[in-house]
Amino acid sequence: MLPKVFFTGVELPLERLNYYNGQRLEAADLRLEQDYHIRVRRWLNRSLHTWGIAAGLEVTVKPGDAHKLLVDPGLALDDQGREIILLEQQEIGVIGTPSTTPGVVFGNYLTIRYSEEPVALTEDGCAVPINGGKVKNRPAWGGPARLRAEPLLEWTDDWPTEGDGRVVIAQVELDATCKVVNVRSGVRKYVAAAQPARALVYALEGEKDVDPTNSKRLFFHIRGGRPDTVTLYLRGDRFSTTYYTELGGHTHGLNLDTANAGGLSNHTHTLSLGSVTVSEAGGHGHTIKANVEDPNDHDALEMHDADLNNVDLGPLVGLSVSSSGQHTHTVNAVGGTADAGGAAGAHDHSISGNTQTGGINSADAAYQARTGVPRTYLDDLRVVVDGTDLTNDITNRLGWAKLGDGTSSHPLVTGGTGPVPLELLGLDLSEGEHVIELRVGNGGGRVLYNLYVE
Repeated sequence: MLPKVFFTGVELPLERLNYYNGQRLEAADLRLEQDYHIRVRRWLNRSLHTWGIAAGLEVTVKPGDAHKLLVDPGLALDDQGREIILLEQQEIGVIGTPSTTPGVVFGNYLTIRYSEEPVALTEDGCAVPINGGKVKNRPAWGGPARLRAEPLLEWTDDWPTEGDGRVVIAQVELDATCKVVNVRSGVRKYVAAAQPARALVYALEGEKDVDPTNSKRLFFHIRGGRPDTVTLYLRGDRFSTTYYTELGGHTHGLNLDTANAGGLSNHTHTLSLGSVTVSEAGGHGHTIKANVEDPNDHDALEMHDADLNNVDLGPLVGLSVSSSGQHTHTVNAVGGTADAGGAAGAHDHSISGNTQTGGINSADAAYQARTGVPRTYLDDLRVVVDGTDLTNDITNRLGWAKLGDGTSSHPLVTGGTGPVPLELLGLDLSEGEHVIELRVGNGGGRVLYNLYVE
């Protein structure tokens, strides 16, 4: 398939000289001869190659002067098949718009295009007789003797349109003083075979919830030749609610202990079920008083119990039973109240403990639950292809301030970007692996994507 530029106008038939003896040749004849060879060669260039950089033309900052660039010798072909040849390194001063945000560039494209100019203008000449004076040459006057092809380096803020003959060789980032901060070579377009595309044709589609710590990297491969088009479609959607409504089963552990902080006053323990053991944390005593039935019989000291026989405590007058420290009272009951049965100094019980996490235990903040508002819709989605941020190129073409504003009413959500032709954004989409990274700096949301390689 021939490039579209072949059919932009009507060309004259190809003619060349038919030489014979005694033929008289004039300037028009020689120009016709040149025109034949030039046109055939340019048709051949357009038939075999796409337009772009063929060799060299590397752009660097001039050492010691960040306001100027150096362009190395090299060769490019424009969309008319003309050879743009820079024979020697050339210096050019920068012209453009400073970047207000580091890494973000608007325009500032350095281009090269074909140009030629007449030189060696001849204003007079002599007529020299030939053939013994029978024929005289016409004098040379009023015309240049040479046409010099010398390319032009120019600056533009717009990507060159098809047919204007300019080839982008660099894009520069400038600071507030118009010094070069960075020379971006990712915008360079290189020549490739102009044969019908044999690239593997395929399409990819998918979706991904993205936030500042979770971007989407879409790897795709070009095989079988350079594709005609690589088209990306993007659309925003709401962040998946699954992240907030689903939680795996887990437990929280609690470790408790009690500590005696002081004395104990009269108190009771309420019993509810079963066999209960009441533990006293502080030391205390029990006093047993003897019941003397016969005040005259000092040997008959007894302790009366309604259910037990009297116990003779005669030998143990004044006996008291005291605990020696911490001990327990076991009470078998289904319900009711147990009296502590004695008095002790006031004290309290302190409880200390902690709850254990039930999920992944990690010191890395990226794996811990966060606080704040939930993710909703994309806000300022960034599109980076093979390391080159194309977001501004895309938003400029769409007339948007940014890709998403965090709401459901932004055009990214309601209608999407439509087709984004990556091959027209200065990328080198040759054979091999390529990667598209979709990321956001704040908030989060869902991005839907379609990619067509044709």
